[in-house]
Amino acid sequence: MKALLLIAHGSREGNCAPVINKFIKKAEKYGRFELIDAAYVQFERPAIKDVVDKLASLGADEIWAVPVFLFEGVHVRHDIPEQLREAAFYHPDIRVVLTRPIGYDERIVDIIFDRLDGEKMEVRDGNWIT
Repeated sequence: MKALLLIAHGSREGNCAPVINKFIKKAEKYGRFELIDAAYVQFERPAIKDVVDKLASLGADEIWAVPVFLFEGVHVRHDIPEQLREAAFYHPDIRVVLTRPIGYDERIVDIIFDRLDGEKMEVRDGNWIT
């Protein structure tokens, strides 16, 4: 059974789940994976190992991990691969595949220009106003 694991950074505010859950709902519509879940590198739970364990317990034999990151910083180059390697150690029968992060994509530029036309805040007299 194929699983998709979306890996996000996490936030000290603890508010990533509503956004990452929208990614999961959209990904489910593609029908390419029987299981889809998310994990966080830091600040929030569940951690990568916990989700790999969960997917394994649900019958995954293949996990495709996608870092939902724009830049290939220390988390993408070191932390995520290491956390996945450690998690996979306990599940030697599961194929674990790590893709490149989101990175640059022309569609993101379109989103930037959509934001320019959407809801925004502006500083006036030292205060943010909407």
